[in-house]
Amino acid sequence: DTGTRTVHSHWQEGTTYTFSEDRAWIMAIDYDEATKRGQVKYWQWTKEKGWEDPVTVGTVSNHTGRVALVRHTRDIWYIFVTEGEVGALDGRDNMNFKSTLKYFKSVDGGKTWSELTDTGIPAHAIWSSVSFARYGDNYYVFLSEGWDTYIYFTRDLENWKVDHMTKNRVAKGMWCRPHGTLLNQSALIFTVAGGISYHDEQYGIIVVVPEMISH
Repeated sequence: DTGTRTVHSHWQEGTTYTFSEDRAWIMAIDYDEATKRGQVKYWQWTKEKGWEDPVTVGTVSNHTGRVALVRHTRDIWYIFVTEGEVGALDGRDNMNFKSTLKYFKSVDGGKTWSELTDTGIPAHAIWSSVSFARYGDNYYVFLSEGWDTYIYFTRDLENWKVDHMTKNRVAKGMWCRPHGTLLNQSALIFTVAGGISYHDEQYGIIVVVPEMISH
């Protein structure tokens, strides 16, 4: 038990990131009942100090999903989160209602962070378990949009324009929650949890990288 605790709403979960043999992070969204907002935070572990006090990255709404850290270079880092408002779209409760992929940016290796920036990419705030796979200079992000799961492909983590980004639908069905990574230099692997209550349908899918690059 790390001893770290958050006060969060029902669907928010923590994610981990390892930097080396002597440093690691747990990232989560700490919910503030008074303001009905969330604080994206990280708890750092070092071999010297153990678990340290939480550090606040920035504020998000109370309709958010899991966070993901992307280290673009040694100093330029991004923390991505799906964020939106609770509501209904086309009669379906919470289905992508004003919900998009957003990020905080650091240019000093995580010491300070920018304000929350919107990519404009639609992504379900609750059912998207944000994760990235990097292949060379290309990034793949795994998101739920509407009823289905997509892999978005981009070379630019900030300017998600049409000519820089495409998406492939890789799983179909309600309440899909994907999480992916690079299996090796020729394939991506990701899992999808299906089913709203107990995730009793689990899928593991492998996507060949050359097929993704050629769209």
